[in-house]
Amino acid sequence: MSNQLGASGYLTVKPGLLSTASDTGCLQGLVGISSAMINTWPFMLVSGSSVQTDIGKGDFQELDQMGIVKPSFWKCTQDF
Repeated sequence: MSNQLGASGYLTVKPGLLSTASDTGCLQGLVGISSAMINTWPFMLVSGSSVQTDIGKGDFQELDQMGIVKPSFWKCTQDF
């Protein structure tokens, strides 16, 4: 699915948008992110997150998603 979104971004010149659940969903989106980056296709990833106040407490699906995807995007932001 994420590869198809990257390709559609290339064909339509509009960013492909992938919305995932937190943690494992973000990891599964890495395939599309990598493919879009290599092929220079416009691509956006929106992913869920654990509660920010619980970071470092072993919260369910706590993963540094920003640290994982940041090298693949020219702009990477975190909204609360």
